[in-house]
Amino acid sequence: MYLDILMKTALILERLIMAYSMLIWIRILASWFVPYPSQSSILYYLGKTVDPFLNLFRGKMVVAGRLDFSPIIAIGLLALIESSLLFFGTYGYITLGFILSLFLSFFWGYCLRFFFLFLGILLAIRVFTSLSSNPAIYTAGERFVPIISPVTNLVRKLFFPKSIAKESTIAIIALLFDILLYFFFKGLFSILMELAVQIPF
Repeated sequence: MYLDILMKTALILERLIMAYSMLIWIRILASWFVPYPSQSSILYYLGKTVDPFLNLFRGKMVVAGRLDFSPIIAIGLLALIESSLLFFGTYGYITLGFILSLFLSFFWGYCLRFFFLFLGILLAIRVFTSLSSNPAIYTAGERFVPIISPVTNLVRKLFFPKSIAKESTIAIIALLFDILLYFFFKGLFSILMELAVQIPF
């Protein structure tokens, strides 16, 4: 009987977290169009509801240039908790292996995968702009240099320590490494998640 109550409670909490995650998504999308809502608007009160939670994740570690990735981490953590509650609410038990598998899934899906995809897009843009003969397009690509410079500087040190290489060459090599690392970590995390699920306790 107590187990039934706990399972039903877990499912109710899972639905509440799902609803709260939807509010965060609405807040994120609305902030693109109305960054500073008036105090009498629904968006203002929506911000008051979700911003305290989002503020827990805001910091220099999840900011690249003007882009703040803290909402992605926050939503990912909620998805982790939501999945755990749903599993327990459905089956009446939860294992350490399942939690570990969920954590690995969260870390890959909401941290590493997002990082590699975002970096790949910026590097692809940098390749395109650095190959362009149009000064306006080349200058537009310069905006991304501060974000990708840790990666491009590493490529310079590894492959061109004593010579000067073209920006396009460095960007292409960095993009290829980004793609290789993406698939390597995708495979690695896939194996680790399968192993974690098999932990019996």
